[in-house]
Amino acid sequence: MFKKIKISNLLHFHAIRPKEKGQGSAEFGTILAGLIVAVLIVIALFRDALIALFQRVAGLMSGG
Repeated sequence: MFKKIKISNLLHFHAIRPKEKGQGSAEFGTILAGLIVAVLIVIALFRDALIALFQRVAGLMSGG
């Protein structure tokens, strides 16, 4: 009388699927590139202050 229907046929979870191979390393590369860009921006913004700081440290290390 009643036809058996599999639950998997009713519910399609396309969003919940295992990650494709290599996707994790691509995400890591994107995060790493973002961090490098952020560091370069900080260095560009505070370049003069960093140069003065290094000169002070160099002067203290030379006994000045």
